[in-house]
Amino acid sequence: MSKTEFLEIFAPLMDYFNANLSKSALMLYFDELGRFSREELLRARREILQTRVYQSMPKIAEFLEILEGNIEDKARLALDQLTYAIGKYGPNKNVVFEDKTIMTVVKNNGGWEKICNLEGKDWDSFRKFEFEKQYKTYVKTPHQAPEILLGWATKKNGQDGYPTQNDPVFFVGNEYKTPMALIAYEQEKQKEAVAIQNKPSVGGLLAGINKAAV
Repeated sequence: MSKTEFLEIFAPLMDYFNANLSKSALMLYFDELGRFSREELLRARREILQTRVYQSMPKIAEFLEILEGNIEDKARLALDQLTYAIGKYGPNKNVVFEDKTIMTVVKNNGGWEKICNLEGKDWDSFRKFEFEKQYKTYVKTPHQAPEILLGWATKKNGQDGYPTQNDPVFFVGNEYKTPMALIAYEQEKQKEAVAIQNKPSVGGLLAGINKAAV
């Protein structure tokens, strides 16, 4: 997660708790929490706002307890989501997981199509050993997850020169979000990036955190 994305989520929380963090303290929060995805940090913020009864700013350890929880449980849930998505959408469809660590593991093991087509001993080995091991590694370390896992149909159409902008994208882990065309999803991500960059309050904090890092 970039500093700008982090501060877009974190700044309202500071306002809510009336926390006047120093630049160096803000940098500590970013160093420890910036490795998580935007969706994960939003989920942690929501849980804090819904459950925290104290008026002071939550400590880093409280965020980590929510974000990491029991890593064993989180890895099992991630595998359940992956297995569900493979069965429901298969290798032809384009998918986006709310848990970006799943997407990183899939990408680094050959991509969505290859993972969907694993069978027998290959699938058992990946499911029982490789997925959990890699998931636990990536969830603890900063990583750049892909924006989307492309299915076979979209890749084949693109290679053959056929239009792909209307190919659907399906969401896993946030099924309340209805499927959308590939071009609409790309435009949505671009708008989010522009909106983040144009937030003046975040820009001021970003300047402060950059100075603190020097």
